Amino acid sequence: MVDVAPLLTFTVNGSEVRVASAAAKRLSQVLRDDLGLTGTKVGCDAGDCGACTVLVDGAPVCACLTAAGQVAGSNITTVEGLPAQTRSGAALQRAFLDHGAAQCGICTPGMLMSAAALLDRADTPSEEEICDALGGVFGENDFAHGSEIGSVEAPSNVICRRSVRRSPPRPWRRSSRGAAWRARNLSTS
Repeated sequence: MVDVAPLLTFTVNGSEVRVASAAAKRLSQVLRDDLGLTGTKVGCDAGDCGACTVLVDGAPVCACLTAAGQVAGSNITTVEGLPAQTRSGAALQRAFLDHGAAQCGICTPGMLMSAAALLDRADTPSEEEICDALGGVFGENDFAHGSEIGSVEAPSNVICRRSVRRSPPRPWRRSSRGAAWRARNLSTS
């Protein structure tokens, strides 16, 4: 007897898809391997790094921890659909480039997805809310290389563009976590 995988139906980036997949298969594998959406990165496969973050019905989830069967009938947005499927996606992508928020690119899609979810539910989140939303995606490298500054400034920049006053973003305080590394490796003397 041959096992036949069930046909799962859900919407990805605005298009309905049907995938023959085991219900327990990781959503990250379905997106990358079955649908060719490789923008969803897999860093740890344990839900620790946040690189695989996608939006399921507007909420950020780790695709590496989500079974494909759990999203049947849901609306999924990946980084490939970010500009068209979210209110702030295109502006966030531009702001991440402008503020140097992307380093090697592995965690950038997860940061973009988390920031988009935040900005789609809160018009003017505080610096603390931005840090909290991106906290699950920051790694030690982000703090060592200083990209946490750009990652927080980028959503702040999008918020400022929305405001009537068009005031500049509040200055971001550098994390003490990366201060020693920066002092040793980036000193100009």
